[in-house]
Amino acid sequence: HVADGVIVLYYEVFQIFEDGRDHRVDEIAKAVSLPKYKVRKVLDFLAKFGFIEYDGKGAKASPAGIGILSREKSSKFPVFF
Repeated sequence: HVADGVIVLYYEVFQIFEDGRDHRVDEIAKAVSLPKYKVRKVLDFLAKFGFIEYDGKGAKASPAGIGILSREKSSKFPVFF
């Protein structure tokens, strides 16, 4: 199902931020093998809902996003979906 693939993609991008560091768009694009324009769309979405802080060039996990990523690591079931 197409929607499942989109959710997985957003989740893969979001997981990049579990290290707590800032990440540039080009770095994320390379990590997930997507064009930068698609990565920007994903980052816009994640920022809109408060998962990350994004300035158009780079992004980092927001405090709420860090909380979700921490729970994700300690749970055997995904909490993001």
